[in-house]
Amino acid sequence: MKKIDIKQIVTLPAPEKYINGIVWISSLINESSIGCTLSAVTFEPGAITHWHKHPTVQILIAESGIGYVQKRNEVKQLMQPGDLVIIYPGEEHWHGATSQSMFSHLAIQMEKDEGVIISKVTDEEYCSPL
Repeated sequence: MKKIDIKQIVTLPAPEKYINGIVWISSLINESSIGCTLSAVTFEPGAITHWHKHPTVQILIAESGIGYVQKRNEVKQLMQPGDLVIIYPGEEHWHGATSQSMFSHLAIQMEKDEGVIISKVTDEEYCSPL
């Protein structure tokens, strides 16, 4: 068993190559011996990831605010506190905040994985109807 003191968790800006806008990441679990990573991610209003995919499952658990998630060639969906999204290996997707709300989620990766960036989300895609 291992207890992690929340005061020792560092929150850093997300690397610009992955996002559009201001996003903060707190790496809660980042040990290969555990078999997964866990991050708390906070998006400022309008901030989103680029289209990307992962080689393993990604699980998002909405914590606060209102956000979007979209899989390529599907309709964008709202994410609200308590929502859980499972993104399967290789699925192209993006996620982030609505233009009017901050948004925070937990992100679980089955392995340490930075994902593969595909392209920026266009204004048309971001503003598309639900």
